[in-house]
Order: sequence, then structure tokens, then C-alpha cells
Amino acid sequence: MGLPPPTHQEQCELLSVLCHVREPEPKEHSAFLNFYKTKVCLERELGIALTIAPSALGSHQHIWEASASTRCEISLPKTKAEIQRKLYSNVAEAERHRCMRIIVQLSFLVDCGSLDDYSSSFKRLNDDTFPTKWLDDHQFPAFFRQTFPINTSLQVSKVGKSLKAWKLHSRYKIKIVPTNDLAQHLVYNKRAGTLSVFHQMAYLKAHIGHSSTLPLSAPIEESLTRYALN
Repeated sequence: MGLPPPTHQEQCELLSVLCHVREPEPKEHSAFLNFYKTKVCLERELGIALTIAPSALGSHQHIWEASASTRCEISLPKTKAEIQRKLYSNVAEAERHRCMRIIVQLSFLVDCGSLDDYSSSFKRLNDDTFPTKWLDDHQFPAFFRQTFPINTSLQVSKVGKSLKAWKLHSRYKIKIVPTNDLAQHLVYNKRAGTLSVFHQMAYLKAHIGHSSTLPLSAPIEESLTRYALN
């Protein structure tokens, strides 16, 4: 069932585990905490309580413990199906998928099941990196490389100060909308006329600080190992 909003102490613990914040201050991470609440907490609409969180994630402590366990398992050469069976062995298959999707979203701010929420026509209108899906027989590094491919031949032109959000809106009627999914950053929805922009700046700053000694050329496996140990 959906969880009640986390207490101040629970918020600090969540920020420490999920975001690697050394000295958590909930007010500075309101964007992440709001996103967290939409994923696992009770919402009320017209006086009716809506349950969100999978039953296997029965408390906020279960969630940060599940996040730590998932990071450890992901750092090993295991497929998604193997990880789900180990961590959520006592729940139904559909519930395992829900748990994994939520924990990956909260741990990495990447939706490993976004493909389930979009039509095939939307997929064709965009490149191959969004929406995406972590397949059961794939390991996490393979999913990550598919979602964030490295294009060594890409040439970036300098636009300087000429590219501004208000120009995109006034001249091209493009509406900029926030996203909590890194894979959706700068994805343009042609039909809706929206450009998604990742807005979790405090989350990014915390992760950059946590991995400051890791070289940019480090493989994803090395990064995952570090996150599993901290």
C-alpha cells in the first residue's frame, strides 16, 4: 500500500542512501523528495486514498535497504531477472517488476521501464535511446549503455548565448517541461510540442561530489562498484 510521507529523520536517511548526500538537508532536496513521494506515498484525489507503492516495499526503511541491496546486486554480473528473483522472491512476477522499476528510478533517476508507458509510434518519432526498457535477460551495464550511448563522432556546435528557453517558446511554440528521468533529458515530443529537461540539480550535484575522484573515462562497471560500496 502507499506509504505516509517520510518524517524529517526518514528524509535525511533517504537522501543519504538514495542521493549520497553527506549532510542531508531536506529543504535543499525538495525536488527529489517530491518525486519520491509521487512514487511511493499515499495520494488523495477527491477524498479517495490511492495506493502507489508495491506491497514488497512496506516502509521507507525497506526502500532505502532495497536500494542498497539493488546497487550491490547490479554491480555483479547478474541479469535483471536474477536480481529480481533474489531480492523479491516472495512476491508475484508483476510485483517484482514494479519494485525493481521504482527502486532503479529512485536510485539512479532513470526509468528502466519507460517503454511501457509510450506507444510504438512515439518510439519511432524519437531516437533509439528513449523510451527504454531493461530487459530481463540483460545486465544493468548493457541497459545503461543502450540508454546512454557514447558517440565519439558527435560534433557539438557552439551556440553561445543565442539559445534561450524563451526563444524556443516564443518563436517555435516549444513548451519546456521538467522530467525526473535522465534518459528523457532533451527529448522533444513533436506531437505535444514539449521539450523535456532534467531538473534534479541538487541530485546531480550530490552525485558529482560523490564520484569526484572517479575519472570520466571510467567504465560503468567501476562506477556501479563504487556506488555499491558507499
